[in-house]
Amino acid sequence: MSGRKIGLFTVAFVAVALAAPAGAKEPKAKASTETPAYKVVDKIAGADGGGWDLSNVDPKTRRLYVSRPHGIMVVDLDTGKVTDKFADGDGVHGILPIPGTHMLISANEDTNAAVLFDEGTGKVVATIPAGKHPDSATFDPKTGLVVVINQDGGDATLIDVKMRAAVSTIPIGGQRRRRPWARLCQHRRRRQGGGQERNSGPRHCRPESFAAHCPSGLRPSLRPRL
Repeated sequence: MSGRKIGLFTVAFVAVALAAPAGAKEPKAKASTETPAYKVVDKIAGADGGGWDLSNVDPKTRRLYVSRPHGIMVVDLDTGKVTDKFADGDGVHGILPIPGTHMLISANEDTNAAVLFDEGTGKVVATIPAGKHPDSATFDPKTGLVVVINQDGGDATLIDVKMRAAVSTIPIGGQRRRRPWARLCQHRRRRQGGGQERNSGPRHCRPESFAAHCPSGLRPSLRPRL
């Protein structure tokens, strides 16, 4: 491909076929006992670099929303078109198309916020403070509220989409288990001028933050950041 690098992100389409006996004219009486078979039927190459996290499909628009560190990527499931940066964001994790609206909401870990977007344009409608390191989001049809689960702090933030505001916090308890050195040491390091190294990970993964936790041999240099 003329030396061009193929994006590492790949969307795989999966076909579901019910496991029925060969030559059977009618399905089994008890459908609940049938085991579906899955196989990859197509792949879509996407933008490379940065990684991705949670994804969600909107059956109304037939789009796949993929969270990226820099925002939201969109894949049109009918045409295969990939829009690498449909919407801006910092450390995007969960993405949720909100039923009964024309909006999406994302949980942005780096800014401790939930962000509402217009599903047609990707334009930010509102930025709503959430808890510490928001991760995933779900919709409660009974109350019409979005529930954002925060990774740290042991709580969940309830968001009223019409008010575009957080209306309550639910204490849950517990904390996620941390291995700070593991995430730190996964980040690539790139050379800077003068032969100095600079950590390319997010702010909370800098060497000076977690050096004391890194196993010997993986501990990075505590050179000043540029």
